[in-house]
Amino acid sequence: MQKISDFNDMSIKELRAYYGLTQAELSNITGIPKRTIGNWETGERKPAPYIVGLICAKLELKEIKSKS
Repeated sequence: MQKISDFNDMSIKELRAYYGLTQAELSNITGIPKRTIGNWETGERKPAPYIVGLICAKLELKEIKSKS
């Protein structure tokens, strides 16, 4: 399993691809609107660094739960 610090230089799109998720799936997991995720991925907007950390934490919890 990766650590949050491993994703510091990854884009949201790369992070999503790493976990094999669609924008809709990432939206459902994180509660972040799909449109917002799309804006981040196209460069229209940038997520705050703490948001990236929260996304990583949610994905790590999902990964842990799926292995249990």
